[in-house]
Amino acid sequence: MLLRVNINYEGIKIISDSNKNIENLPFNDDIIEKYLNRYKHSKQSVATRKSTLNYFFKEEYFGYNKHIFEISKKELLDYFDYLNQLDSISITTKQLKWRILKSFLDYCVDYYEDDFDFVIKFPNRLVKWKPMHKDPNSNADVFLTIEEIKTIIEYLKRTNYKYYLIFRLFAESGPRKGELINIDYDKINLEKRYFDTIGKRGRKAYFFSEDLRNKLAMFIDERKLIKAETKALFLSAQSKRFSNRPFNTYLKKITPKLGINKNITCQVFRRSLNALRFKMGCTNDVILRILLNHSVNGVNFNNYVKKSLDYEKYLSYYDEWYPFKNIKL
Repeated sequence: MLLRVNINYEGIKIISDSNKNIENLPFNDDIIEKYLNRYKHSKQSVATRKSTLNYFFKEEYFGYNKHIFEISKKELLDYFDYLNQLDSISITTKQLKWRILKSFLDYCVDYYEDDFDFVIKFPNRLVKWKPMHKDPNSNADVFLTIEEIKTIIEYLKRTNYKYYLIFRLFAESGPRKGELINIDYDKINLEKRYFDTIGKRGRKAYFFSEDLRNKLAMFIDERKLIKAETKALFLSAQSKRFSNRPFNTYLKKITPKLGINKNITCQVFRRSLNALRFKMGCTNDVILRILLNHSVNGVNFNNYVKKSLDYEKYLSYYDEWYPFKNIKL
């Protein structure tokens, strides 16, 4: 049997009498995997896109179960209506899922059009979001006190030493989650007390305390003895670089047991660090932004570190505005 995919006013139809052989039709899973591989430079992007596509394909959600090349405009409209009526996710999340599905189908058309005459017309005129949706589950106003940070860190020190080091870095250095995941053990300068990493906005450098330096030194020596395909400082149970999900999941698991009833994520540690610095009296916005690697006009902190220009000045900023001087983490 031969396959041809053509568009009509309803969307995509499958008809025969083409010079394309149906036996060569790729499986849905292979198509999705090839699409996700385009974003493998970012584990977070892959995870987000995979989770988003699950809403369209998985049975517990919309449950599309035919071949990707058979997706019709009617089915896309039905999926839009399904998203639009969901009360469990915010409008921002719904729009993200819709955009990623469109990105995926645009990719399919560009990649497979020549081999299978595959084209698709994405609906636009009838795509109108209803006015009322679930409020976003935002924790933008959530901060941690020094006492709460100490409670979390002390608990981790007793129960999970790897996570203890991870969250000490979140607490006192303030990297973003992806930046911490991307730390390699050979990118840590113990003498100068900073680590070099990479995030969505390029390479970054963060300082850490003298006490943490000593603990990292011992941890790095042990880490070098572990055989792994990556130089990641922190390895998962599978001896691979961590994905984005475990840290926040772990926080949600332990914080209620510690009597902390806040929506705490890794980002909250970063936000709280500068709030604590501000509470100490650091009102210089340039210093606050530099220490958390925010962009500052005329300042490229990463180059300063690499070229050893004004290095001591930035380290002195870090030490001067270190909010945990009077407690033991």
